[in-house]
Amino acid sequence: MTAQPFAAQLDVMARLQEPDNRKDPFPFLAWLREHDPVHQTPRGTYVLSRHADVAQVLQESGTVFLSPDRAKLATQFPEALQHRSMAVFASSIAVSNPPEHTRLRKVVSREFTARRVVGLRPRITEICDRLIGEIAEPLLDGEEVDLQRRFAEPLAIGTLSVLLGVPDEDRVWLASLVEGVLSAFPGAPADVIARADWLTAEMEEYLVSLIERRRNAPEDDLITALAGPNEDLAEHELVPMLWALWCAGFKTSAAGISNGVLAVLEHPDQVHWLERDASAFANEVLRLNPPTILTPFVRIATRDVEFGGGTVTAGSDVRLLIGAANRDPEVFDDPERFDPSRDTKASLAFAGGIHFCVGAGLARAEMEIALPRLRAQLPSLGYASEPTWSPAVFHHMVKTLPVVHRRTDGRKR
Repeated sequence: MTAQPFAAQLDVMARLQEPDNRKDPFPFLAWLREHDPVHQTPRGTYVLSRHADVAQVLQESGTVFLSPDRAKLATQFPEALQHRSMAVFASSIAVSNPPEHTRLRKVVSREFTARRVVGLRPRITEICDRLIGEIAEPLLDGEEVDLQRRFAEPLAIGTLSVLLGVPDEDRVWLASLVEGVLSAFPGAPADVIARADWLTAEMEEYLVSLIERRRNAPEDDLITALAGPNEDLAEHELVPMLWALWCAGFKTSAAGISNGVLAVLEHPDQVHWLERDASAFANEVLRLNPPTILTPFVRIATRDVEFGGGTVTAGSDVRLLIGAANRDPEVFDDPERFDPSRDTKASLAFAGGIHFCVGAGLARAEMEIALPRLRAQLPSLGYASEPTWSPAVFHHMVKTLPVVHRRTDGRKR
């Protein structure tokens, strides 16, 4: 790859927002992992990129590395006191410490069970087949279709809506708020943060009204279950809980599906795995191209910690480059190669430790159902034009994925 600027001149957060790194951040992440694995940004945040270091922080979250103390937000996460978008984020389960985190995780895990996910598989299949049916005719007629907008996002939104209990008529609108809500982070432009604050208020007000509707008319969904009498969940914790499930849920699930489609298009020699072992194919997609490449959560080091490439000082915010760790040659042989036969147990696509993603099973289920069915029913998909990429700095996900269905001679139908 081309030479990178000296590490001392780098600002990883700024570099990841550049167009070339939106499209393909991995060469830059590989350079960083090799040359500056314990990078400190101009704002003082440390960014770690080696697998061993990232895994250590994940395993030591809740002990050595803590979320901001609610009583110390003014110094540890001052933006959370100034902006509604960051305040609700700071109140969520993802930004909490034991014993509070243990209590909240117990509540979610009690309702978000493997059995509930298994029970959703017929609905996921139903939604998937309906969406494929809607795009098959235009594709077979030679038209171009945006698979992100017409397949990946509707599938993820539909699945999460069924799980949570979001009514059909509200799903598209509620989903449209997420990218703006999640665009706020310390150092983001003032207009971006202001819009995120406004959209967060819209989302919170809607969730409050939906909770009340479910209490008055219970249904078999997660909102009804969480909103019922619950000695482990305080009233003021319910909206941040649902906010986190919605915001973290469908965007990353949609990205996993789209990244799986990219793998199908770019590695046709490996698509036989979709029939042989769709789970192995999905796990390798998630390792090589994880939807979350940089953890958005504030983690504060409680003491100085020595890593292989430097020292993180006590009191510092530490972020983790999942996208770099998952391609670390110290852990994965030939890590840039897409190989569904490899052992992906060390993949950190869903984080780890106490903050292991509660929705990992659901995200995998969507990919395991969607990718084989899409391939079986539309076997000759190809790029209509280059995908475009989301500006969300913490994620690697397409914004558009234009495809066509090709004839056996390679031309459009």
